[in-house]
Amino acid sequence: MGTTRTSWALVCIAAVAGFGCGSTAASDATVDAESVSPRASTDAVDKALHWLVTHQRQDGSWSSAVFAAASETELVSPREGVHDVGVTGLAVLALQEAGHQPDRGEYANAVKNALAFLLKIQDAKLGCFGEVNSHQAFLYDHALATRAVVHAYTATQDAKLREAAAAGVRFIEAARNPYKAWRYSYPPDGQNDVSMTGFMVLTLADARAAGFAVAPETKDGALMFIDEMTDEATGRTGYIQRGGYSAREPDTSARWPSSMTEAMTAVALSCRYAMWPNEPDPEVVAKGFSRLLDLPPSNAEGRIDYFYWYFGTRALRASELPVVAKWDDALRSALVERQAADGSFDPLVDPWGHRGGTVYATAINALALQLAGG
Repeated sequence: MGTTRTSWALVCIAAVAGFGCGSTAASDATVDAESVSPRASTDAVDKALHWLVTHQRQDGSWSSAVFAAASETELVSPREGVHDVGVTGLAVLALQEAGHQPDRGEYANAVKNALAFLLKIQDAKLGCFGEVNSHQAFLYDHALATRAVVHAYTATQDAKLREAAAAGVRFIEAARNPYKAWRYSYPPDGQNDVSMTGFMVLTLADARAAGFAVAPETKDGALMFIDEMTDEATGRTGYIQRGGYSAREPDTSARWPSSMTEAMTAVALSCRYAMWPNEPDPEVVAKGFSRLLDLPPSNAEGRIDYFYWYFGTRALRASELPVVAKWDDALRSALVERQAADGSFDPLVDPWGHRGGTVYATAINALALQLAGG
């Protein structure tokens, strides 16, 4: 496993030189769509960030129950509104990616106020951002909040931010299953899934880069679980089953078939690059990228998946493979077409948008566009 990035990247190039080389899914015409200009992509990011700042609440947070006016009449599920901590962290990350920090940038005050909110609601004993076990997926929220605080500390070296970030990291480590990874419970109950593990790994990778201590067994357990969930023959990483499909909720699976996304494969590849940049098995990685390139971002029916698009963009950009330009063109084309005039993105065209609302959709797409060079 001592292969360098350069050598195993060359192996990958041969396998992913074009689209349609990995999975059984049919390639579509989105790949060949007219490219969106860099200026249009940058403008889309600027509009999205402006929308986020203008929808920040007075206490510094963002609401996961905020939906675009056109979508409000469609909401019938009672599940909205519980991910305020998570979408606040996500919105901050989108602003930080554009260079806005609590001490710099046009939106410095927005970031500063959001961080103050996160520090205020952090559990003083456990380090969790928000209430422990307040809802099933609260650990997603904690991971996003921790990443935002880690990034702010990296930029400012503020002692209070360092203390809060360190406590957040300790809680992530405490929530990991011994010898494995993460899912929903604290204390951990032995269950693991790739989605939650991905959020935790990316947060810990950022924390380690910022100088925080991350236990070696955390890396080892997460990698072991990702390997267990990845089918070496196909390159697909499953959610809770080896080589299986990505997760879908029962009431969304018909509209967004799990066969039309490679979200967990993208998450797994992102994790491999984040914490193990010189170690991935080149053949497995190549097969995984082939699967992503067979399903590039597209507004075709059943294909919209903001979560997948973000992680796919992150993985491909980290790979430095030449084919990333094709994916980036497809992403920019799909998202610029989807963006509303006010800069927001409709969450209800996405399988997970009902969880995080317009703030989720707008923030994660702003992040993806920035990763793609927007």
